[in-house]
Amino acid sequence: MFAIFVLVFGQAALAQSLTSSLLPTDARSMALGGMDVPCPTDGIDVRLSFGKWAPYTSNSTIAGVKISYARSGRFVAGLDLSSIKGQQYNISNESGTVKELYSPSDTYFGVFGELSFNESFYGKAEIKGAVSNIGNNASGFSVLGILKAGYRSAGLDAGVSLQAGGPISYGGPSYSTPLVVKAEASYSVSSLTGLCELGYEAVSGTPIAGIGAQYKIKDIIGIQAGYHFGKVVPSFLSLGIGASYRGISINAAYLLLNKDLGNSFMLTLGCNF
Repeated sequence: MFAIFVLVFGQAALAQSLTSSLLPTDARSMALGGMDVPCPTDGIDVRLSFGKWAPYTSNSTIAGVKISYARSGRFVAGLDLSSIKGQQYNISNESGTVKELYSPSDTYFGVFGELSFNESFYGKAEIKGAVSNIGNNASGFSVLGILKAGYRSAGLDAGVSLQAGGPISYGGPSYSTPLVVKAEASYSVSSLTGLCELGYEAVSGTPIAGIGAQYKIKDIIGIQAGYHFGKVVPSFLSLGIGASYRGISINAAYLLLNKDLGNSFMLTLGCNF
């Protein structure tokens, strides 16, 4: 049954679970190859997202809500809830008779915070619980954490991050969860922002890399493009567009040049007040 779960979410290694925690759950992040442009806007920000991941193969549905509060560019705190649900598959008995249909899913619920120590240096942390269901009477729970140390100055935002979590069991043996270390950077000049990242996923022993760019027109329209290189999350090229006006925003992303992930998409509606 775990092998079925792997196929549903497009995972690469049978000894690993919760790799869905590495998927982008926001349209702008998906459009930038899985990276994100920092948003230091003060106030309360609410984002609702919906999308399809690998619609021609796993046909997984991604949905999420993210609520954050930022103050004076020095403090950010928030809640993040997301769900990745796979397509239905048949559960059969030993004679091959279909007993029922089941949709595997991963659900994440977390809290995060960011604190600026001075005008340049900041730290960021997130902790989230993960509930994974791969069949009737086959579910597990784990806790994942992300830590980041960063530096901001004159358009530059750079840092290093670590994602780690405890093992997860579905009633039998335990499986490892992703262990990722990354170096990330973005640089903005006028209306153009460029991003890059380089990392390593230790459980699968595979590298992660990405590049992306965003161009803003009159601070209303944003056009994004990105490329993600990886194995746990397969490589993909991404395009996106978004618009924001008086605190309301909408963003869309689309993946291409990958036979498994092609036609994946994400929509995000946001409100800042």
